[in-house]
Amino acid sequence: MDFFGRLLKTAEEENVIICIENLPFPGFSLSKPDAVHRLVKELDSKNVGMCLDTGHTACFNEISPGDAVRRFGESIKAFHIHDTIPGHDLHLIPGFGIIDWCDFALALKETGFDGAFSLETLPPRKLPLPLFEEMSITLSKIAKHIIADI
Repeated sequence: MDFFGRLLKTAEEENVIICIENLPFPGFSLSKPDAVHRLVKELDSKNVGMCLDTGHTACFNEISPGDAVRRFGESIKAFHIHDTIPGHDLHLIPGFGIIDWCDFALALKETGFDGAFSLETLPPRKLPLPLFEEMSITLSKIAKHIIADI
């Protein structure tokens, strides 16, 4: 709390938002979205919020990314978007893992999210350049599809 207090003072002076991300490490105190949310609420500042990582949320298979958006929406200022399978932090392209992207998109719409949406994945770099480029374009289309109804 001391560290965040000092960091928050600078963030307020510079008018920036600190986003605290949930992480995929089971033993880490800020691994799950509810723990990050508690910290954000305890810091109680417009200059601090959550960065909800969809893949990290799905690693634990306790709450879906869509339900996390519904539950913590007012605190979420940014997203790291990627797919995964339970127990692994794979940074898969959305649709290649277990996340229900239709439900996630619906949750964004229900909560009126208007913050940062960052893809945290890439097509495999081992692909020949033309295929890598084509998959990159497809990844962009997937992201646009997820947020199309917001």
